Amino acid sequence: MTTTIPWNAQRFPMIYDGDHAGVGARSAASFEQIELVMDNLLNRGPEAEDELIVQSAALRRIAAKVMATAEPLDDWERALGP
Repeated sequence: MTTTIPWNAQRFPMIYDGDHAGVGARSAASFEQIELVMDNLLNRGPEAEDELIVQSAALRRIAAKVMATAEPLDDWERALGP
């Protein structure tokens, strides 16, 4: 995990991946929307829905059954389709 945030309004209009320029934005407003989303993803905390999933005995049983019976796919990306 990087200790510095690679996106900020001073680097407009590019979002950087390491030192490499990536996606361009069409305007400062659209870049600010991207920046807001990225900041929210970076600083995302636990959500109530996450705890419901963790506490669900039925979901734990389903996950255990899948892990016990599922076979790994050689090309799982292709199996998911386009």
